[in-house]
Amino acid sequence: MNTVLLVDAAAPFRRAVAAALREGGEYVVVGEADSTVDAIESARTLHPDVVVVDLDLLALAGSDLIGHLRADAGGTHIVVFSQPAQVRVDNPIETSVARLIGLLDQHAVEGLQTVVVDLPNEPESVARARRFVESTCHSWAAHDAIDPALLVVSELVTNAITHGGGICALRLRHNKDALRIEVVDRGDGSPEIAAASDTAEGGRGLRIVTLTARAWGVDDGAEGTKVVWAELSLSAP
Repeated sequence: MNTVLLVDAAAPFRRAVAAALREGGEYVVVGEADSTVDAIESARTLHPDVVVVDLDLLALAGSDLIGHLRADAGGTHIVVFSQPAQVRVDNPIETSVARLIGLLDQHAVEGLQTVVVDLPNEPESVARARRFVESTCHSWAAHDAIDPALLVVSELVTNAITHGGGICALRLRHNKDALRIEVVDRGDGSPEIAAASDTAEGGRGLRIVTLTARAWGVDDGAEGTKVVWAELSLSAP
């Protein structure tokens, strides 16, 4: 059974997620936090398997929340969860909870169709990554994912080269309803979205990723690496 820490300022959503996870039986919510301070303290104390962070709270907080969570929770999976505004208007809790549960289930599934390419730590790797994504999406008949995937992979690979301490690889994972993009690098830092009022350039790429993907996050990888990932929804065939 996987333990989960929920970080969201909206208490109704946290309660609904906790209830759905208890009903499913695969996860147990060991803590809830409605602020960055509480999130960091809870992660340090509870060491959950998964930390779910609401994008709106993260965007308001800015700074280095993800970095603190990775340092204090030691090997936890971090999922930054967001939903398009229209989904929230149509069904503000039920739809979002269902999507989050599906994402957590997807995160635990083994045996997804996977392809990997090694990338040198140089600017030309962005173009190589884009070509790899486009050809792979065509081979998987995931044609509707090509444009958003190209946008996301460009941002993630650029971030890895610029801030990641040396890019290692790009992985694409695929099943019938999702395309997962994973960029592996050797950096000690963590991806951070800029605060809403911040005028600095840092974190702008993650705003683009957030608007494009249904979720993104960061995991600790093998041999001192980290994995920054984003997941795109695929249209049903």
